[in-house]
Amino acid sequence: MAFHAGILRFLAEREALERVSNISSVSGGSLVVGLLMHLNGNRWPSSEQYLNTSLAQLRKMLTTTSLEVGICRELKKPSNWKYALSRANVLARAIENTWGIHSTLDELPTTPSWSINATTAETGKRFRFKGGELRDWVLGSAQTHGFALSDAMAVSAAFPGLIGPYVLNCSEYKWDLPIYQVNENTRPANERFKKIHLYDGGVYDNLGLEAFFDAGRGPKPDMNGTIVVSDAGAPLPTGFDLGKFNIFRLKHVADIMSDQVRSLRVRGLVAYALKVPGNAAYLRIGSTAEEFSKQFQISCPQGDWMTQKQTSSASTFPTRLMQLTHESFDMLERHGYEAAAVGTAVFQFV
Repeated sequence: MAFHAGILRFLAEREALERVSNISSVSGGSLVVGLLMHLNGNRWPSSEQYLNTSLAQLRKMLTTTSLEVGICRELKKPSNWKYALSRANVLARAIENTWGIHSTLDELPTTPSWSINATTAETGKRFRFKGGELRDWVLGSAQTHGFALSDAMAVSAAFPGLIGPYVLNCSEYKWDLPIYQVNENTRPANERFKKIHLYDGGVYDNLGLEAFFDAGRGPKPDMNGTIVVSDAGAPLPTGFDLGKFNIFRLKHVADIMSDQVRSLRVRGLVAYALKVPGNAAYLRIGSTAEEFSKQFQISCPQGDWMTQKQTSSASTFPTRLMQLTHESFDMLERHGYEAAAVGTAVFQFV
């Protein structure tokens, strides 16, 4: 969230937030966009609002509250015990009560159009919340009817093994049939599953890129602007010094697979970005701005660039829902800002 905040600051300084027309988010991206919407009265902030108000509010919220503490607080309530293994439902209540987010998806603005992405465990496909609609291209779609924004944000942060899935009761919604692969045996979702389990959208697409860009074909037909990807996913650590019976061996293997999926999506985007300058950009945590600045002769907008050691500290910072210190937030936010500054020169997108 703090890394994304830095990228938004750079864009805001160039009065670019007003030009944001579509947002597709997973994980911390969904949390930061949802929190920004909440802090601005369910509206996307203008560049001036972000610089003068929103960034300071965001910093204060992330350095004075902890969603981890909020989850523990919610789990003390007997009504939440049934979600002990599906803690995303509990996280939703923590977001609601810790951050004060009580809005529904129906109350969000139509511009920018925001896709909050998840992964359906039952189908293995991308699930999305967009406007007043739920959709999985295998299960079909349904109107949300006042679905809580805090729940959608929690779904997008439901990482396997840590938070666990969000449980959605299919019978509470009237589902249309899917658009594709319809035959005489196709049934609506509520007739196929009593409940579905939703994980973080990053499990399926850890960049949230599929809404805008096809790795093989390029931008979707209705995407005629600049696609900017802010990737705050931690780089894959090198080495494999885990013991034979260490359960984290499996996690490392899963991380390798996830990293390769990311790489395949990124290659298509970067190839397009370099072929058509200004139409796409990829900004990743861990990129050392100091090195790029020498190669592309870029001057730092705010004094000196972060050192390679500082950048490494930012990129390996633990991805958790804990309360940040002011120093940690400022380090991560500055790293995002510098990643955007370098990306401006490399991809020519502002």
